Amino acid sequence: MALGGAIVCTGAAAAQDFIVLNSTDQAFAKGVELRSGQRVNLSPGKTMTLISVSGEVRTLTGGTLGAVIPKATTATPQPSAIAALRAMVLRPPPRRVVGAMRGMGNCPKLEELKTMDTIVAAETRGCTTVAKAALEAYLLNTAAVPVTAEEAAAAAAAPVAASVAPAPAVPPVPAVAPTPPAQNNGSMNSTDRGRSMKKTTTN
Repeated sequence: MALGGAIVCTGAAAAQDFIVLNSTDQAFAKGVELRSGQRVNLSPGKTMTLISVSGEVRTLTGGTLGAVIPKATTATPQPSAIAALRAMVLRPPPRRVVGAMRGMGNCPKLEELKTMDTIVAAETRGCTTVAKAALEAYLLNTAAVPVTAEEAAAAAAAPVAASVAPAPAVPPVPAVAPTPPAQNNGSMNSTDRGRSMKKTTTN
């Protein structure tokens, strides 16, 4: 599959775990969704920074075989949560955050959004300005953790569940009883009786 101009080896379709924050490889654009255990064609020496819905920030470095997306420490998020995170990553930072810091309408204050759970929840509720400001603050205070070779190997070896729907059941074809052959019960039909009478008269 081609994502952001990069060839990504996806295998079976499955839910996504990470969003690309940035990459020195121009083939990978910000906002690309990636799955744990997925091997990507990250050029040797190039880096990529990822974030998960749970707040993990990880850094990959490409090698001769590309790189493997690490295993997320939490369960695979709902599609709505990963979509909300992607929307925040792609949205430009707000020019003014004074209103966001104080809270506007039913939206929380910026100081109340300290975890990714609360940030994603604010984005989902439509509080996009304060959610983006909170995400920027979160990234400033969270160091990216490099993915080790051991982690990459473990993620690549882990089975990935396919999201292919099972084939619908085919209803059984009802059995059809064979038609019994016509039986001769010794009685003559009208044609046979006519022929017999004609033969008797002639004789």
